[in-house]
Parts: sequence; C-alpha cells; structure tokens
Amino acid sequence: MSEGEIVRLSELLPIGPSEVGGEPVNTVNARDLHESLGVGKDFSDWIKQQVDRAKLKEDTHFIRISGLLPQKGEQVEGGIRSLGGAGLNRIDYFLTIDAAKHIAMMANTDKGSEVRDYFIECERRAKNPALSLTRSDLARMILESEAEKAALEAEMEALASKVEVMTPKAEGFQRIADADGLHGVREAAKILGYAERKFVGYLMSHEWAYRNTPGGSLLGYAGRVKSLDVDHKVSTVRQSDGSDRTCVQMVFTPKGLSRLTTDMRKDIGPPITGTFFPLDEFIGPPQPPAS
Repeated sequence: MSEGEIVRLSELLPIGPSEVGGEPVNTVNARDLHESLGVGKDFSDWIKQQVDRAKLKEDTHFIRISGLLPQKGEQVEGGIRSLGGAGLNRIDYFLTIDAAKHIAMMANTDKGSEVRDYFIECERRAKNPALSLTRSDLARMILESEAEKAALEAEMEALASKVEVMTPKAEGFQRIADADGLHGVREAAKILGYAERKFVGYLMSHEWAYRNTPGGSLLGYAGRVKSLDVDHKVSTVRQSDGSDRTCVQMVFTPKGLSRLTTDMRKDIGPPITGTFFPLDEFIGPPQPPAS
C-alpha cells in the first residue's frame, strides 16, 4: 500500500484511543467505516447486522456512545452533544481495530480489501513507531536536532569562556597555596603575578606599607602586623668599615598573600603581563606609622 493511499484512508478512517472493557485501545468510528466501504444500507441497520454476523461483543470488540445530534445552526465538538436537550438521539459505535478489520474482510469487495490492508498497515506501524513518521515529521525532527545542537554549542562556548576567565584566578590562588613561610616584597609580587613597582605602589596606597624616609625600606602598618598579614624580619649586616647595621625587612604571611590577591583583583584587576603603572600614581608623601 502506497504512502498516498495510507494518508487518504487515514483522513477517512481516523484512529483514536477509547476505553474498551476498562482498557485503553485504538478504535475507529463505525460510521466512518460504513462510509469508507461504500455501503448503501442505513447505518443503524448495517452495524447491527455486522455485530451479529461477526459475533462481536460489546465492551470487548466495540463500545456504544449515545448523544444528541445538534440542532440546525448549533456548533458542538465532535458533532454530538450530551443528552438533555432537544435534538435527534444518535448512537455511535467505536470498533477495535481487529473488529473493524474483520468487518472489512466480510465485505468481500475491493474497498473492503483496501480498508483491511489499511488496518494491517496501521497495526504494523503501531508496533514500529519509526515507520509512521512522515516526511514532515522527519524534517521537524532534523530541525529540532539542529536547534538543540546549536544551543549545546553555545552553552559549551559560554562554559569555555568562563573557564578561560577563571583560569588565571585559579592559578594565582594555586601559587599562594604552594607558597609557605614568609616572603619578602619582591618574592610576594612574583607569587601574585604583579610587576614589583605596581605591587609596591598598591601596598603604599592601600595602607599595607609605608616608608619612614623617601627611598627607605618598606614597613608594615601596625594593623597589618596585628592581623598577622605581615611581619618584620630583623637582621644584622656587617658594613665595609667593619661596623654592624641593623636592617628591618617587611615580609608577608600566607594569610596576607591570600588577602592581597583578593583585594588587588577587586581594586585594580588581575595581573596583566607587561603592564606597569607609574609609581607616582600610588605613592604620596611619606606616611607615619600607625599608632
């Protein structure tokens, strides 16, 4: 049976679900079957004869639904409305596919054979849903698949962008995690990934460090020492004239490096290779130590 014949008969004999014997099954309206077979007899007499002839049982092979035909000009769903108003009483028979196929075979006509083959094809396709797909169904599925693919690719690109943005930050924190002990200014700048001049300028402009004299050593503010972000290492250096000189060096704790990473990224952004800010942007006049 060709696809065109199946489409034509599906319009004449639409199949839909009904409840027969308490079970959901596919059925066909006997009135549609009566018309498709080209029967000349009145439907009411014809269907009763078919039920008797094929020994069909109600609630096993068919169900009956009673309703009222709409009055002239009245529009109701399905061409039937519930009982309770004026109009002509009508009884519709809904046959299981097996029962409808049996009646079509008993017709012993070319149309009967055609309808029977149609029901057989419907059953075959019901067992294999892929066979019932039309070209439009396949085209729609392809379009939906392409749309889903495009959406997935866009999602993957967005995720890749997030990873690219987060990678430098993660690497920065990893460098801190790998750093242990105390670290001087130059070493701390290297660990955090900032140019030393930029790093020093930030320390002085954000109350991390100060100089007692221009060009003097960096010293940590008392508040930073108290919060264990920085400390000071005291060492003695023997000078060329044989005298000793006491040197004080500010050093950063792992806790201080972690806080600096967060603060600097928030205040001036992540480190950018090759970018150096003039020291004057950050350094003001010498600041006295916090009391």
